[in-house]
Amino acid sequence: MLTKTKKQSLAELLSGVRLAIFKIDRLSRKINYKIDNFPRLEVYEKEKTQLVSLLSKLKVMQYILEIIEIRVETILTTNALYHTLPELLRILKTFNERELGAIPELSSIIEPLFYMSSEYEIETALAPNTVNADKVIDEAYRVLRLNNERLNS
Repeated sequence: MLTKTKKQSLAELLSGVRLAIFKIDRLSRKINYKIDNFPRLEVYEKEKTQLVSLLSKLKVMQYILEIIEIRVETILTTNALYHTLPELLRILKTFNERELGAIPELSSIIEPLFYMSSEYEIETALAPNTVNADKVIDEAYRVLRLNNERLNS
């Protein structure tokens, strides 16, 4: 389960997202270089396949981070916190703990956003004419469990 981290401002999160995107891009370039310069022997085919798999996972993480970057920029520029944060929550629910732990920078970005999104859901749940916070939290954990089961199977 995700741990509570110190609260960060959206600007700090945005700079962290941009740094992580830069690092993933740099790592992807290094992996691409290694793939391109692998000897053409069949002996190295397994290693090359593993590098290609890693590269595709990094590209997916980079794409998701770019989506998060756009959403956080939208929040900062338009002050559309309550419209954009639910979209971020849906994006964050697609991650499981192994993916979060794969890159420390990614984990340090995702966890505060998840925490902020959870706070938003609780605030929304406590608003008049809505469900209570316990139901919202239970639903969030249910969705996370289902996603983890789906990804692990």
